[in-house]
Parts: sequence; structure tokens; C-alpha cells
Amino acid sequence: RFSFAYAPGAGGARAPKTVFRGGIGIFYNRIDDGLTLSENRFDGTQQFNYILDGDTPEEIALLSQPVFTLDGVTNVPTADQLGNISPLSNTIRLLAPDIQSPYTIQTVFSVERQLPKRMTLSLSYIGARTLHQLRSRNINAPICPTFEDCENAPRPNPALGNLYQYESSGISNQQQLIVSFRSFMNRNFVLFGNYRLGRSEGDTDGAFSFPSYSYDLENEFGRSSFDIKHFFIMGGSFGVPYGFRISPFVIAHSGRPFNITTGRDDNLDSVFNERPTYAQLSARCGELGLTNSFCDVSGIGDLNEVIPRNYGEGPKSFTVNLRINKTIGFGKSPDRGDSAQQGDPRAGRIAGVRGGRRGGRGRRGFGGSERSPYNITFGVSFRNLFNTVNLSNPIGNLSSSRFGQSVSSAGGFGGFRGGGGSSANRRVDLQVRFSF
Repeated sequence: RFSFAYAPGAGGARAPKTVFRGGIGIFYNRIDDGLTLSENRFDGTQQFNYILDGDTPEEIALLSQPVFTLDGVTNVPTADQLGNISPLSNTIRLLAPDIQSPYTIQTVFSVERQLPKRMTLSLSYIGARTLHQLRSRNINAPICPTFEDCENAPRPNPALGNLYQYESSGISNQQQLIVSFRSFMNRNFVLFGNYRLGRSEGDTDGAFSFPSYSYDLENEFGRSSFDIKHFFIMGGSFGVPYGFRISPFVIAHSGRPFNITTGRDDNLDSVFNERPTYAQLSARCGELGLTNSFCDVSGIGDLNEVIPRNYGEGPKSFTVNLRINKTIGFGKSPDRGDSAQQGDPRAGRIAGVRGGRRGGRGRRGFGGSERSPYNITFGVSFRNLFNTVNLSNPIGNLSSSRFGQSVSSAGGFGGFRGGGGSSANRRVDLQVRFSF
């Protein structure tokens, strides 16, 4: 990688007001060991992975064989039964012979400006292009591009069933424009914020992402699953009287994309990710009475065209977190204790023995007690302070009666990991920390 920084007017004791920065780099990712382990296990002989679609009476009878009770599952079909009834349903996994490590070419340019009141404002552009991204593909799926009479369509190797191959044939492009600020007016007032306008597109969402039709990748390029157009955070840390410190943190972002599928395996590749046409999507929305943005097809020229990958967009998210702390300091520092023994009249006040302004309560009643050797911090943390219900992405299966509905919360706080499971909404934590 290569980077540079240029500050006009810098030199001597004069601090520069404006700094330009830029750089370019190539960053490689490893191919996860789990893919190799999966290839070794599901090689067709060591461990079997049968996929039955229930198209024949024999398969239906076998799928109905298990008995489910509160004590567990009994009468489970054996591997011999599965192999005898559908020998070609054994799915083999393998790595492509020409698989390569994915790498990202990233360029960055930013300008930073010092403003009054110890505030800094910056504007950044980040562009990233990732090549050799990983995906999965069924390289022995039936060859039936029109999805008609796929039952009798030939496979490249008729003696084998599904061959799920991990390969590095994907690409992605990401553009981001970021505006951020930070202010350090004093030790009792810290404020920062960040707004990002972004766009991310690609033709795969990872090693376990399949195309809708394994022999045609042209229609796979679309929004990435992590593409969020607007993203905003703001936080700070403020000292208030009596030694309390308040730290708010706000997260807001637009919806995440999700894939809309028919819920059927029309091309018989054992992957249920075929996408509908605009006409089919509009008709289904009308049946269910949905008014979601992805149901509007008024601006589409050809309604018989298949919708893009990750065409749907989920709900927006807004979360406010808050932390309140108070630190109590006590004890004498060894060096200040020596001063007291030497008759320094200021030693007692400095060490906070008599509760002076520079001792346990902090200067002028603000902040902590950094001059004390021992500190106890009591805190309360509110995650999702206003108990905002941030919903997860809707169900994208067109065949489901719940299509277009969010059936759970987004999980975490602000739609991100941390702070509990998917059922968590508001959460309050009490904290005690001792430091010395």
C-alpha cells in the first residue's frame, strides 16, 4: 500500500489548519479452512448429505417416517434407506481447481480542517473493488435455462447428483462518502459524529451464496447484502456537576437489502433462490395487500423481466444508547504522601484527604478522580433508551403467507451485534469497576 499526507503552511511551531491525505492499497483475504474441511467431509463417501424434494411417493413416505415427540425423534431414516431411494441426491462439495484468494483494491482521499472551539471537520471518499470473491455454484445442475421440463433435463455428469463447488468468480464495488466531526472543547465536553453515504454492489454475498441459475451469472450483479445508503452516528461524553459523566450514543441508518425469491426450485438445482418477475412480485403484493416500496413496479418498462438480486429493502433503524458514570477516588498517592511528611501544606488538599476540589470529587465537581490511586466507578447503561422497535428484514419468500412481513426485531442495538439476542429491545445494565 501507498499513502501520503500534505499540510499546506505547516512548519515550525505553527500547527497546520488543513491536511490532505490519500492512499491506495491491495488487501488479501484468506480462504477459510472450513471450506476445505467441508470438501473433505462431503466428498461422496465419508459423510453423506442427501436432499429429498418429495416428488415421488417413495420420497414422501421416507420423509414421513420420523416420529417427533417431546422426548426426541425416533424412526429416523438410515443412510442406506436414503441412498437406495434416491442415490443421486447425495450432494458433494468441492473447491474449484482455480480458486484464488479474494483481494480488495482500496483507494482513499480525505481533507481535514481545524475549526474554532477545538473542532475538526473531515470529508473522505473511499472506493473499493474486490476481485475473486467467493461463491457457491452447482456445477452438475440440470441444464434447463427456461425452467421448462427440468425433470428430464440432462446433467453434465449423469452418474452424479449435485456438485456444490466453492469458487472465486465474484466481484463487488463499493463507494463511500463520509463526513465526520469531532470536538474536544475541554475534558468535560467531547462530541463526535459521522455520516456516511454509500453504495455497494456485487454478484455474490459470500462463499455460501448461490446464483439463481448456476449456468448464467450475468443477472446476479445487484445490491450487496450489506449495502446501506445512509448511516449516521453521533456520540459524546459530558461531565456534569457532582462528578457524573453522561455519554450518549445515537445510531440511525436506512434499510438493509434482502433477496426476494419465488420459494420454488424450478430449475431443480436443490437451491430455492429463483427470483420472480416484476409481474409476479406485483401480483403477490396485491394478493397480500402489501404497500412496501419494493411492490411498486410503476416505473418498470418490462414487467416480465426478472427482478435484480437483493431487490427488497428492509425497515429503517434508530437507536439511542446512554451511559451514566460516577467515579469516586480515595487513598493517598505515595509521592504525595512523602510531600505531606515533609511538611508541604498543600499535600492534604492535593491528595483529596479533606475532600478538596482536586481530590475525590474532581476539579470543580466535574469528572473523575484521576489524582487518586484507587477509584470505584459506578455506572448504569441504557441500550435502546427509548425502547424503539427496530424490525428485522421482511420474509422474502414469495410463496410464504408472511411474505413482506418482519417477524422479529433486528437484534443487537441499532441493527448490529452486541447487547443481547434478537428478542432484546431496551436493556439496562448496572456496572461497578474498581481500578488502581
